[in-house]
Amino acid sequence: MPAVRLSITCVPAGAYLLSISWASYQIPGSPFKVSVGCSNDASKVTVTGQGLEGGPVGQDLCLVVDTRRAGSGTHRSVVLKYYW
Repeated sequence: MPAVRLSITCVPAGAYLLSISWASYQIPGSPFKVSVGCSNDASKVTVTGQGLEGGPVGQDLCLVVDTRRAGSGTHRSVVLKYYW
């Protein structure tokens, strides 16, 4: 009997039951408990915009923080006063 390779994508993260049958019968051990965790990668966050170059005091600096490729998680930005 040939082996079968299965690829699944679970969104969102959490606990899943994977039910597998052959010829309409559950295989031994099915359903299987599968735990899907988050894969966060802060290195995939990008920041772009003219605000990175600076600007005049009292005016907004516009930046785009793109977290779409970084995985699930919470975005937090902190503005620090920095002296050169």
